[in-house]
Amino acid sequence: MKGQIKRARMFYDGAEKGVSELNLASRWAVWSSLLLYRQILDAIEANDYNNFTKRAYVAKAKKLISLPVALGRALKGPSKLATLSLSSIDVSLAARSLLHTPAAPPPALTLPIIPSLPKATLPPLPSVPTLPKATLPPLPSTPLPTLPTQPTLPKPTLPPLPSAQVPPQPTLPNTTLPPVK
Repeated sequence: MKGQIKRARMFYDGAEKGVSELNLASRWAVWSSLLLYRQILDAIEANDYNNFTKRAYVAKAKKLISLPVALGRALKGPSKLATLSLSSIDVSLAARSLLHTPAAPPPALTLPIIPSLPKATLPPLPSVPTLPKATLPPLPSTPLPTLPTQPTLPKPTLPPLPSAQVPPQPTLPNTTLPPVK
């Protein structure tokens, strides 16, 4: 950031040489801009180059006081055209009176009225031709043949399973454990 400000100041210094070559009506505005932008750079440096959380602010009074300085510099130059009717004292008094006037409220924003779009009219759809109804021949009225009945199968009888004797389980003797100390 420091390098960018140094570079900007170098350009401003170079621009000063050409301002006196401008016509008289343009010089005052250009000098005012040069002085204002220098004040903004001073404010950034005063904020320790922190323009992310701090705003580089130049007070209205400081801006207005720089107007007579800009006018004085604008009146100097190689062209000998008629000077502006305002003297630097008049500009200074005008600047002071501007400090005491309340700020004008911002103009109310009005939204433009959007004209309504014309209704889209589509041509009528062509009529769908009517198709002839399909007629099917009648089904024959002969009764369906009956299916033969399924023969019943005899139930198979299985021989009984041999009974296997399971030996009884031996019983375990009851043992008592000594108490744990």
